[in-house]
Amino acid sequence: MSNIKKGYKQTEFGEIPSDWEYCTFKDVLNTFSSGATPYRAISEYYKGDIRWISSGELDYNVIYDTIEHISDLAVKNTNLKIHEPGTFLMAITGLEAEGTRGRCAFVGAPSATNQSCLALNSTDKLRTDYLFWFYRQWGNYLAFKYCQGTKQQSYTAAIVKKLPICCPKDSNEQSALS
Repeated sequence: MSNIKKGYKQTEFGEIPSDWEYCTFKDVLNTFSSGATPYRAISEYYKGDIRWISSGELDYNVIYDTIEHISDLAVKNTNLKIHEPGTFLMAITGLEAEGTRGRCAFVGAPSATNQSCLALNSTDKLRTDYLFWFYRQWGNYLAFKYCQGTKQQSYTAAIVKKLPICCPKDSNEQSALS
């Protein structure tokens, strides 16, 4: 006999309202883009005003400026993408470390990222402000259960796409919860 309350369903996150979505990140988000590190031996790459976010800057915050900046040439030659404000970022390498695991942030001003950050964008199914709230609650759990690696625990975009998430179907409700 089930002890689940009426109007709820059981998920790996516990009981959730039966009208909520229980699906994967790829079902409700898009982009799944990681960055890169421009070749350090080319000093011109690091003489610019383009913000370049590293995973160490992800601290449950909105990032308006960065420790390092790169040039247009670095963006072009490294095939980096400039992410717009509101883009959700999550740390994807070094997840064995407590200071990195579950870390996330928002892009506050147009920026590129290094390869240790994964950028995700909202869709009509999921707002990134809800994702931020959800990931702050469940990021450690997801990393412990789903990341891979022996010495350095990491996600790939393919793994992140398969991560489970639960969320209200209504974006106004998502906003109210975040």
